[in-house]
Amino acid sequence: AAQLGAKVTLVSGPVNLSTPMGVERINVSSAQEMYEAVMAQAISHDAFISCAAVADYRPEAIASQKLKKTADNDQMTIKMVKNPDIVA
Repeated sequence: AAQLGAKVTLVSGPVNLSTPMGVERINVSSAQEMYEAVMAQAISHDAFISCAAVADYRPEAIASQKLKKTADNDQMTIKMVKNPDIVA
């Protein structure tokens, strides 16, 4: 589409791929960032094609450092929250 003159925007998570010529690329690192980028771009485009496999849930809190295991704790519970639906 870009080769034919269409405005093409690629919203991408972390990948080691080059962006095709004539394509604007928006890099994101979370489902929330992807949702916000897609919603911001959707109103200025005529078509939307999705192929991202975004997780349904994410950890509620992100630790600022490694969580070390302790001698008295054999288990860990991670509370998860829903990610926004991007294509719903």
